[in-house]
Amino acid sequence: MRIQNAGRGLLSSAYLLGPETDSKSRRGIFVQALCYNAIINVLNGTYLTGFLLSFGASANDVNLAVTLLSLCNMIQLISPLFTERLTASKNLLTALRGLAHGINMLLLPVLAMSGIPEQWLLPVVLVLVSISQSLYAFVSPGMGTWHMRSIPENMRLGFYSFFNVINIVSVFVMLFLAGVFADFFTGLVGQWAVPLLRLAMGLFAVADILALRRIHEYPPKPEPPKSLASFVKEMVQCIRHCPSYGKIIACASLWSFSANLPSQYYNAYLLEDLHMSFTFISFVGMFNAVAVILFTPFWKRLIQRQGLRNGLFFSIFLYAPYAMGLAFTGEGTLWLYPMSVIYSLVLYVGITLSFAIAPYEGLPEERRTVYLALYNAFCAMSSLLGVLAGRLVFTITSGLGPIMILGQEIAPARVLVGVYSIALFITAFICRALLKGQKGETA
Repeated sequence: MRIQNAGRGLLSSAYLLGPETDSKSRRGIFVQALCYNAIINVLNGTYLTGFLLSFGASANDVNLAVTLLSLCNMIQLISPLFTERLTASKNLLTALRGLAHGINMLLLPVLAMSGIPEQWLLPVVLVLVSISQSLYAFVSPGMGTWHMRSIPENMRLGFYSFFNVINIVSVFVMLFLAGVFADFFTGLVGQWAVPLLRLAMGLFAVADILALRRIHEYPPKPEPPKSLASFVKEMVQCIRHCPSYGKIIACASLWSFSANLPSQYYNAYLLEDLHMSFTFISFVGMFNAVAVILFTPFWKRLIQRQGLRNGLFFSIFLYAPYAMGLAFTGEGTLWLYPMSVIYSLVLYVGITLSFAIAPYEGLPEERRTVYLALYNAFCAMSSLLGVLAGRLVFTITSGLGPIMILGQEIAPARVLVGVYSIALFITAFICRALLKGQKGETA
């Protein structure tokens, strides 16, 4: 009974209980977000690297794929131009999400296992990855506006705090199970293991679509048709009319730039140079579940009392040394990798929770889809710039020849994560300066 009451208390604090329409919608939002995040985390990151490496792609090919993903995210900028004209967008957004899932979890793995020559397969895969990411990006602002109507401002911190705990636990359990799956099937079917993993994730795609269908849609106010030029002009005016939200966008963009500097170069370094297994990498990441359970209450209280400004500053500032630990990880110092990652997970809880509520901090009542599109598009553009900057650093470092420190050769990927650490420190202080004067409490 105590366990049951505690569980009901947690669900109640996240506003998930009740027969009301909004409560049912919040449960649907909760489930679909869990499924979608599991899909994205398993299909991208280390497993995207493994998928591309499985048919002969190089580290630069992997970076190109990440660059294309970031570039495709820019389509969020023009998404409201189409979605705001609709009196009902639920069916369209759900269908486009389903199409993206079909490309990612059916078409791509089938092509990878079809026996197409590698020189033809890579361009086709890159095109399809770009199409699927463009579809995900296109529906994102509209879904944010659609779902936000069921989560009023006074419920957001409670909802997202609980969601953050369950989401991170489920994602890292999924990543660990995916690692076991990939390593096990690598011994049986070789390079087909990661494509098979993509097929298996189709179950989560089905659950995602079913949950989306259960979320209520409130009819938006129909907007008069706009030309692309007038729409761009309106977006520029939105930032001018609400400079406080522009600062939120700037902070999120800085984080997106810094966080994407390592791209997939470091994952490729772990898999190819240090020969780490998917299982080991995922197992270390699973400590995130412990960190979330133990430290979410701390970060929630800190953000409530100190505001988003200090929540972002402390979490990013203290997170930055983790990247320096990665920079010192080599063949003789493999122990630094798990120590650095486990340390980072405690701080990443605060970063995740801060950016879960950041898009809604001071969000104006009017033109919300446009503001969310601006937020997402600037983050996507900054992610792209971060990936390109990381590629530049990696290319320059690789061209310098062997880099020796204390008699040990340092791989270019290690230099890159050292630069990443410095960028994180700078990001923390700039965010603190930008959000000066922000209110002390967050609803």
